[in-house]
Amino acid sequence: MTPRAAHNQIKRILVYLAEVGLSDDQQNPIYRHSGLTEITFENARFVSQAMKGLPYADVYDVFLRNRAFSAKLLDGALVQMAYAFDGRDLAKHRLAFFASPHLMRFDEDPVPYFNDDRYVEILEREVDPISIRFDYDYSDSKHKELSHPKSHLTIGGYEHCRVPVSSPLTPFVFVDFLLRSFYRTATDDFATGLPRTKAVFPRSITTKEGAVIHVAVPR
Repeated sequence: MTPRAAHNQIKRILVYLAEVGLSDDQQNPIYRHSGLTEITFENARFVSQAMKGLPYADVYDVFLRNRAFSAKLLDGALVQMAYAFDGRDLAKHRLAFFASPHLMRFDEDPVPYFNDDRYVEILEREVDPISIRFDYDYSDSKHKELSHPKSHLTIGGYEHCRVPVSSPLTPFVFVDFLLRSFYRTATDDFATGLPRTKAVFPRSITTKEGAVIHVAVPR
């Protein structure tokens, strides 16, 4: 997957989320050059600032207040998608999901959505807020087998939670995972309508990392 392909795939996903009513605020991905070619979102600089030891609700509020996200979903959850390429090779990605700690019911005016039965199941859920992040870094110096896989999943605020992942994730695979895991209802499977792609990234998992519980990205 090239930088342009990643950019286009994120744009298509954001259009889809808006069309089906799962997103009420989104930002088209932007290019940024810093030695690497970055495909990111406006105000991504607030990510490192917010992640420095703040409570979860404060981290979420920093992102929301500064619109540091790719999309804000129906229930207030924030989705962040950022990639960096070294030429045509993927150097890094940060794919994050932050559930709302405030149990928001869709912005200031939820009435139109509550009148639509298909959304009631999403809007009336009582769930504990959680963050999920898929990170990838191609740097051999940062890779520590098992303790810091090149591609890994972090759940919640656990600093050393790094579940090995078999390869980096494309935007489609990431959002497909979110929709299948958190936004499937009794009447709707929003993942089935996502723009499809056959693009994949090369495997990055080692033999030892593949011998423990890990996440397998579909090929």
